[in-house]
Amino acid sequence: MVLEWDAKLETGLDLIDDQHRELYRLVKLVLDPGTETRVEDTIKFLENYVVRHFTDEESLQVASQYPGLPEHKEIHTGFIKSFLDLKAQLAAAESDEEREIAIQALNGAVVNWLGNHIKIHDRHFAEWFKGPQEWLEALSISPEGPGEGQ
Repeated sequence: MVLEWDAKLETGLDLIDDQHRELYRLVKLVLDPGTETRVEDTIKFLENYVVRHFTDEESLQVASQYPGLPEHKEIHTGFIKSFLDLKAQLAAAESDEEREIAIQALNGAVVNWLGNHIKIHDRHFAEWFKGPQEWLEALSISPEGPGEGQ
């Protein structure tokens, strides 16, 4: 399964899109058999990055009073659990064959999850976020920025 960033995955929110591109780059490092990178080190870095990304995304959703936050947060929690299970499977691998199977399982899960999550859930949030911005009034923010237009 090939992991390539595609402009179709862009949400139009720079912070989120930049982090998604970086997630794709990190996952590709884990999955590319030609890289010299230690898989475990990259997975640890990816794990930390995913947590940071989810925190940033959820903070933006909290600040904008996104009504889909509880479901979105639950989806993030489910991914982290699956990711940690696959990480444990990789750590428990006792042979090169088991290791390769674990890496491929991680590959399939991450590639499918990332693509589907971005295309469906993150895009839904981005469309809501960029839509009518009544939530800005609740935060005392104008579309031009904090403190402007008041």
